[in-house]
Amino acid sequence: MNFVKTAILFFTVSGILVYIKLNDIDVQRGFNFVKSTVDEHEYEVNDVRKEIYNSHFSILSTLNPIELFFGLGLGDTQDKLNSDYDKRFKDRNITNFLFFNEEFDQFYWFNNDTDAESNVIEAPDGALTADKIFEVNKDLIASYSISRNIELPSYGIYTLSVFAKKENAKAITLRLGEINQRATFNLDKGSVIKTMNVEDANIEKLKQDWYRCSIQVKLRTNPLVLIGISNENADYHYKSNESGLYIWGAQLEKGLITPYKKNGSELLQKAIERKFNSHNIYFYMLLTIGIIGLVTFLLFLISLFKNAIIKKDILKISFCIILTLNFLTENILLRQSGLMFFTFILMILFHKNKEKVIE
Repeated sequence: MNFVKTAILFFTVSGILVYIKLNDIDVQRGFNFVKSTVDEHEYEVNDVRKEIYNSHFSILSTLNPIELFFGLGLGDTQDKLNSDYDKRFKDRNITNFLFFNEEFDQFYWFNNDTDAESNVIEAPDGALTADKIFEVNKDLIASYSISRNIELPSYGIYTLSVFAKKENAKAITLRLGEINQRATFNLDKGSVIKTMNVEDANIEKLKQDWYRCSIQVKLRTNPLVLIGISNENADYHYKSNESGLYIWGAQLEKGLITPYKKNGSELLQKAIERKFNSHNIYFYMLLTIGIIGLVTFLLFLISLFKNAIIKKDILKISFCIILTLNFLTENILLRQSGLMFFTFILMILFHKNKEKVIE
């Protein structure tokens, strides 16, 4: 009876905590990550584990029977992952030099007295992935924009483009390079208001009041890419009235403008830079010690569950559930702190209690 009451209390508290966390951005990203396994085009997933797991499948497809059964070994597993990250990145032959080019709320973009709200309205491709950028410092005279410094493989003619739609702001500024290399566009009339030191500036009308704005600039140094809100006078610095507009699909490419193509490699680039490990203990075991090792590890986890259920110990059951779920997205046993925590809790919960014999 005590077990049933404890279980009810545990799941009630857990349900309340889950409900509270439903609006958390990390939780939503996790839900989208799971849902994207069914339809990856419907959900915006900014979780690097997507690329990590793709590399696991890529590596597994190349293993010979001996490697599959006995594994690659501790050091070789990470080396294989790093090599596969690099190979898949090079194979994509990326032509759009902007990462997170549909996710303007990401750390990648620097906010200049602006903020961004993600997935507000339908983008030109019909998906609910267009973002809103808006001014935040009321009555301040400033340049209201998002920006990013870019390192290019070579210099020459480059084109910066973005899809934009008016909200209460009706003008957008694109800058590529120095402060005097920019153009401002009217999103109400579909016209170019002002240009400064650009080879060309163009605005193309699309469906549902969307426009594709672009500037062409000759670059001799690594540029600053800037997408900014402007006023009807096409001012670069002006007094805020808390205006905003919708944007989607930024593209920076060498040469003349081409049809839009999402970069889509920001997560893979992040995996390369940080040399991420498996982020899944089951994949890690399979690659490191093979099928035999993974089966042995699973039997160990099953024995923990069996022990907890037989003794009807809600604390042990909770630990086993949390542990096995955590193993799906993290590799805590590769960290000293994670391994120490796992060992310490395991010793406390699952040690054998010896009854004292009274003579």
